[in-house]
Amino acid sequence: MKLCRQACQALDAETLITAYEESGVATGPRTPSRSANFKQIAEYIAKTFDAEKLRQGVEGCLTEAKRIVDATISEEEVHRAFERPKNRARLDRGDVAAVYAMFLLFSARKKFVSISRTAAHSFSHKLKEGGVIPRVIDHKRFAASKRLLEAHGLITLEAKGRKGVMAARYSVKRPEVA
Repeated sequence: MKLCRQACQALDAETLITAYEESGVATGPRTPSRSANFKQIAEYIAKTFDAEKLRQGVEGCLTEAKRIVDATISEEEVHRAFERPKNRARLDRGDVAAVYAMFLLFSARKKFVSISRTAAHSFSHKLKEGGVIPRVIDHKRFAASKRLLEAHGLITLEAKGRKGVMAARYSVKRPEVA
């Protein structure tokens, strides 16, 4: 389900089993029973996965995040928080809202959220392809956005991650309380 959510579509059994094997979680070679299991999983996901519902959820979180970010963080603060490298576009409140929307979406069913910069990059790439956001959030924009969100109390660091091993865990202030 996680892979399908990231891809914003139901995936076939071959794609799922390949991703499983590439993740390093697989404990042995591909067997007919493993292939059959992944075929059943793919069939179930194809019946139950609703890409439009996921898209509406993302767009709903993004709309709410834009409202909160516009009310909380000024454009000047955003520009000050991001050292602009040469030949790069600036960070804007839309980027910060997209990162906050990711935290809102991923925290819908969990108390704490960990989003690595690579996960944020790939998820924002899918959102850009779907026309939900105008550009991909790179790792520098992601880090600057997290710092701004944390400075304004929209996310709170709960546990620091170890570099290269895990992402830091954050609790997310939901819009109802914001």
